[in-house]
Amino acid sequence: CIFPHTSWLLNLDISAQENRMFKFDTMHWCIIQLNYLEQAIREDAGHGNKYLQNLLELCKFIAEPTRVEPFEDVYEDLMAFSAEQIEAYRKEMEERRRLDAISTRKYTEELIKQQEEEIAEQKQAIEANRQELAANKQELAANKQELEAEKARADKYAAILRQHGLL
Repeated sequence: CIFPHTSWLLNLDISAQENRMFKFDTMHWCIIQLNYLEQAIREDAGHGNKYLQNLLELCKFIAEPTRVEPFEDVYEDLMAFSAEQIEAYRKEMEERRRLDAISTRKYTEELIKQQEEEIAEQKQAIEANRQELAANKQELAANKQELEAEKARADKYAAILRQHGLL
């Protein structure tokens, strides 16, 4: 095959372009393939190779600027790209991926920090509940002692009343 790695393109699900990185990779692939196709169609010179023509149309469809953001030039300009321009585009995409990774890492770190703060707040609330529970237990123990003292006094008075036959 004169086009490297084209078999996957024939079965391409265009809806998969919703993934931004897929769009950038596809754009880079299409820039290269459009150059191959242009050369092959020239070499075909009117022999009517429908496969080449269809593949060219598919690449143009994918490379259309409304489909692959943020590329703004029209697809005819893509065929004229030099190797240096393609390399510059590839480097730009690598930089975007790097910045996206940094942004994702910062978001993840912020999310982790927020969750750690929430966990710390929950631990403080748990500790406050433990302290309140301990205070309630102490109060309950004091009330129990007071109740036992009252019961002992009542038993003492009841014994005195029984001794004197009043109860």
